[in-house]
Amino acid sequence: MHICAADWHGIKYIKSVSFLIVMIHINLLSDLSERVKNNALEELQRNPKNFFYYPFSSLRGRIAKLYAEHVISEPELDAALEQAVLKTARQDYEFLTGSHNHTYRFADHLPIPEILAYGVQKGLFTGEEISKIPFDHGMTAASFCDSYLRQSLFEKLKKDLLKPRSRMLFDDEDDDFDPHPACCP
Repeated sequence: MHICAADWHGIKYIKSVSFLIVMIHINLLSDLSERVKNNALEELQRNPKNFFYYPFSSLRGRIAKLYAEHVISEPELDAALEQAVLKTARQDYEFLTGSHNHTYRFADHLPIPEILAYGVQKGLFTGEEISKIPFDHGMTAASFCDSYLRQSLFEKLKKDLLKPRSRMLFDDEDDDFDPHPACCP
């Protein structure tokens, strides 16, 4: 079979149009992925407690999937987690020092006291604010941070994100991390 020049140009035209359509689809998918990523990260910033304290939240699943599919990069996840930890530390402080608090009387009774310790260590609170944090067992801000602040906080948060479970964070049998060292021997 012989292809004439007109047919050849037609084939080239169809290929270029097909390529253009594929590129448009790729750009649309890329734009959609970016929007979904931004939406998930913004939701994490708006209400980080849902992310940290509720293991079955839909946000956790979305962020884990976007991270696994490399839509959210590791540096983006690290930055978003740090901002969420700092916001949660502030919220925990406000809760602990507020008059409406009848649940957690002391800093080490928070669901994840490491978050508050991280905020204290990062200088999130003024000296006056730190003096209002209720510590027990003779703890000070420094001893609280020594007891609860772990270098692996963000590794634990990411591990928990990527392998969600029904139990609270840091409650892992094969982990030697004590979730409440001051009160429980």
